[in-house]
Amino acid sequence: LTDRIQRADPGEVDPEDVFQLRIVQELGRLHQTPGPFSLMLLEPVLPTDFEFKHGAEAKEQWLEAFLESLRGIMRANDLVSRFEENRFGIMARFPHDRAEVVAKRLTEALAKTSVRIDSGLDLRCPVNFGVVSYPEHGERAADLMDQLRGALDQARTRMPGSYCILSAPAQPQDAKAAQTREQSDPHVSALLDEVTGVLRADRFGTAMQKFLARHRKDGIPVSTIYLSIDDFDQYLDHYDKPTIDQLLKGLADILHEHTRETDVLGRISTFDLAVLMDCAPVDALSVAQRLAAEIKKTSFRFGSANLRITVSAGIAGYPDHTGQAREMLSFAGAAGKAARARGRNVCMIYQPSMQPREVRERPVDVF
Repeated sequence: LTDRIQRADPGEVDPEDVFQLRIVQELGRLHQTPGPFSLMLLEPVLPTDFEFKHGAEAKEQWLEAFLESLRGIMRANDLVSRFEENRFGIMARFPHDRAEVVAKRLTEALAKTSVRIDSGLDLRCPVNFGVVSYPEHGERAADLMDQLRGALDQARTRMPGSYCILSAPAQPQDAKAAQTREQSDPHVSALLDEVTGVLRADRFGTAMQKFLARHRKDGIPVSTIYLSIDDFDQYLDHYDKPTIDQLLKGLADILHEHTRETDVLGRISTFDLAVLMDCAPVDALSVAQRLAAEIKKTSFRFGSANLRITVSAGIAGYPDHTGQAREMLSFAGAAGKAARARGRNVCMIYQPSMQPREVRERPVDVF
């Protein structure tokens, strides 16, 4: 999206691309400021002969005036954008369970809004709009936009001035079903660990090299968070393999939920997972601390039993510590080892005094 916008001439930039990029940026910030948000796509129902009677310039003036009126109705921190084809997009911070209340208030406000232009024309017209929400309707900007267009299409089939709030799925996407679909694809199952659904150790190494090379070229810092379950040997002694696998899958699900689309997740060994992200180690430390806090408060249920765990994490990055993928992972592992030596649920950034160690159970062809 960024490349497409930058390559386009200023007058040819698609406003909908810019709006979608803002959604991507909002999703990317969720690991820092987590919270739901909703999207609305509005379309004023102008008279079919409006442009014929008043001219294209009057129509353009009316749409710009409507945009300003819409911004006056919404809150100051809501994003309100005008698209092509008389459509307007809104991104606002309210959850799905508040969508009905917000939609009714917006409908009432729009019904009272009369838009006046320089020629003296004063026009109030009905407005159709659709509403979708994150995370109920997807975790990717393109998916959210597709469903938003569908919601508006449904609203347009009703009487003018109607809205359609897309219903939330009856249940969240079943992670096990998703994993089954992934494993049914030989290409995907060759990339992913069959237990956790994240990248296998050897594939993570390859992805790490490419990720680092790409961001190093652009001068963007990169960090690796190396997470280990504290006292994992005790769990191995007390629980069978299916239970351990469920525990690891639950841990991976938490990482998926609380990291960004652009972050890379991998399983490094039996009880070690890693997160690769484009940020400085000091920022990665904050992410690791939030992940550790989330994991600590999560109760993993196995039958009638509940199990709580903690993790310790080490962080290393480029350019602070190294420019090589293998060393970065080794340094992060060394920091994780030092963190576990400090006690449970500890996160630390790598220091030269920490002795790197070989990653346990790492295949010889990781890199």
